[in-house]
Amino acid sequence: KRDRMSMMEKVRETDQRVESAREKDAEEYQNYKKRLDDAESSLEKRHALLGSKKEAIAKKHGNEDVSGDDMLEINAGGKIVAVRRDKLCQVKGSRLEALFCGRWEGSCRGTARVDFS
Repeated sequence: KRDRMSMMEKVRETDQRVESAREKDAEEYQNYKKRLDDAESSLEKRHALLGSKKEAIAKKHGNEDVSGDDMLEINAGGKIVAVRRDKLCQVKGSRLEALFCGRWEGSCRGTARVDFS
């Protein structure tokens, strides 16, 4: 009977340690999740701010009504080539995308000359 009581006491102690560890893990998880949520919120705000700045630049220097279907004329090595804007802007962050996305069209007119040499 005494061994049985001792065993039951050990089981209760183990259950308490497991429950304590589970509560600690749950608290750590919630803290980590909150930090991630805060970081995500901060990134979303920064993204929105960058979007606003991009729109302001487009209004000031560019053409707000650009479309991927626009046909652009480019002087490439002395040859005039007509190409759709969306083809030039396929690779986001590229030099071509930056040049032909429409942000700077207010400052240039006519045929664009491309020379990356």
